[in-house]
Amino acid sequence: LHPGIALVIVERLRLGLNLPVQAYADGKGATVGTTTFAPPENKSSLGDLRLAADVRLAGMYGDPLTLAVGLQATLPTGDRDSYAGDNIARIIPQIMVAGDIKRFVYAARLQINIRPKDRAFFDTYIGSTAVLHLAAGVRVADRRLVIGPELIAQSGITKSQLFEKNSTPFEVLLGAHYTLVEGLRIGAG
Repeated sequence: LHPGIALVIVERLRLGLNLPVQAYADGKGATVGTTTFAPPENKSSLGDLRLAADVRLAGMYGDPLTLAVGLQATLPTGDRDSYAGDNIARIIPQIMVAGDIKRFVYAARLQINIRPKDRAFFDTYIGSTAVLHLAAGVRVADRRLVIGPELIAQSGITKSQLFEKNSTPFEVLLGAHYTLVEGLRIGAG
């Protein structure tokens, strides 16, 4: 779960806060070589707190093209024993474009997730990454509901990790976002 809030100030600055909540965890421990990993605690846990600030550079909400830049900070508030946080603060600069063309909407975001240390967890790279989010959809139900595909892909940005199999996960979702009242939206994927 990702409860969050955003506040738009002077029509160009958006401040946001997001606190992921792991509703439930279950799993088994493992031993690899001489290292033993405990299973996650079977409980709900808080994740790493995310703070964000975005500035719109061009366009307005509802225009065919809107451009913005932003910065996120992730604070190490997550429960590491439940695998809900990684105990490292990160900064994430980003650039975003979005548009609204009649009933068709789209959005794209490119982020650089800067971690202070690169490391590996077995054969999986954990370090600085580039993250690409793409979404498109159609507005229905009096323009209150948007339904469409979403793609999230990332890759390690060091030369040895760029587009390598174990450092380039991606996922495709069918997303839905519904505006309950002006300024309050829920979503699922």
